[in-house]
Amino acid sequence: MKKKLFPGYSLFLISNFYFGQVGIGTTTPDPSSILELSSANKGLLITRVALQSLTDNTTITTGNVESLLVYNTTVNTELKKGYYYWSGTKWELLSVEGINDWSTLGNSGTNPASNFLGTTDNQPVLIKTNNVNRLRVGSESSVGLTNLQSGVNSSTAYTGDVTNFNSNTDLLSGAQAANVYGIDNLMYLRSGSTITGTFRAQRNRLWNVQTANYPNVIGVLNEYRGEGTDITTFYGFQNTYDFRVASNTTDLYGYSNNFTGQVNGTITNYYGFFSGVHSSLGGATNYYGFYQPNLGTASNRFAFLYKGNGTSTKDVSVTGLGRVGVGTSTPNSQLQVDGSVSTSYITTGTNTGTFNANENHYTIRVFNDVSTVNLPNPTTCPGRIYILIGSNGITNKNLTVTGGGGIYDDVANTTINTISERQRFQLQSDGTTWIVIGN
Repeated sequence: MKKKLFPGYSLFLISNFYFGQVGIGTTTPDPSSILELSSANKGLLITRVALQSLTDNTTITTGNVESLLVYNTTVNTELKKGYYYWSGTKWELLSVEGINDWSTLGNSGTNPASNFLGTTDNQPVLIKTNNVNRLRVGSESSVGLTNLQSGVNSSTAYTGDVTNFNSNTDLLSGAQAANVYGIDNLMYLRSGSTITGTFRAQRNRLWNVQTANYPNVIGVLNEYRGEGTDITTFYGFQNTYDFRVASNTTDLYGYSNNFTGQVNGTITNYYGFFSGVHSSLGGATNYYGFYQPNLGTASNRFAFLYKGNGTSTKDVSVTGLGRVGVGTSTPNSQLQVDGSVSTSYITTGTNTGTFNANENHYTIRVFNDVSTVNLPNPTTCPGRIYILIGSNGITNKNLTVTGGGGIYDDVANTTINTISERQRFQLQSDGTTWIVIGN
């Protein structure tokens, strides 16, 4: 159906074109606009286009013109639904500030599965103050602080070796020292101390040299990251001298973790963890609380040892087979004790009535004041052993078992219900009954 343009409306359009403004829904378009739309219940519908990428210049066949506006309907790795305009080289999303931005006043209603502060490409995140990098979150799960110094607001980078200095200075090494990351070049040095050596970008160190005569007091040290040969001391983390230490102290470590990666060749003193000299001990040399050698073999998984006189004594060793050795590093059974064994010894004393054996007892000497010795339920302690001794001069005493499991003697083929003077039973729980294994 064709619509006719009435003369009055034609005059309206001619009038508006004459003055340079077009109004739809209004007879008085604002003089600052070329086109003004006005409606109480209708909106402007922008062209809907299925863009293929941010650089798509073929979907609109007549060519993209700078400032061209469309509503994109495609969702992919580059695009989402929304208004895009052509900037001349690519499509730019029109976004509302405050909806997608991370607010400096705090954020609420976030979801850790989709909301985060960081990057979606393989690039690190940098945090700066005074336009200088202070914190770097790397793309390979590394976090580092850079160029920090206690009590100094500004300083000059030093690009050489350090040999005897006594003032606060940022000390960096190498041509690219301005961008050294990790816990790098963080120093607080009091006058009167001397550090001699070369600081490299590959060495991540935190030094805290306190006073004279303490040349190598280290707070955190991480060095030799897969480099070099003939390394004397290799620390993953070390905390030294965190309390008052007397003079002539050597090798006092709070925590040490050495060679956590693959190591070829011979290793001397491979420590997973060891504890230094206790603060109350004096004159001790090389006191180890915990020692973990040879993770790659089945011989010694770890050991507890004491070394106070220059000779190591492995007090407890646990092999890769789960065998425990006390006083030996090569146990041949699940438990081997190289030396004497002490077990619990107790008498019923002046107790009257029933004496109840428990997990704290081993040898029980029965006196005359009690009337009954009661053993625990054998189902609760399979393998446990008791030795019962009837002391000289006692009358017969009852033997009972919680749960009614009983005491059975295979040799005599009988159930044991009493113990008398000068009588002895060695009993072991088989998980159901107490069995006589010796007299």
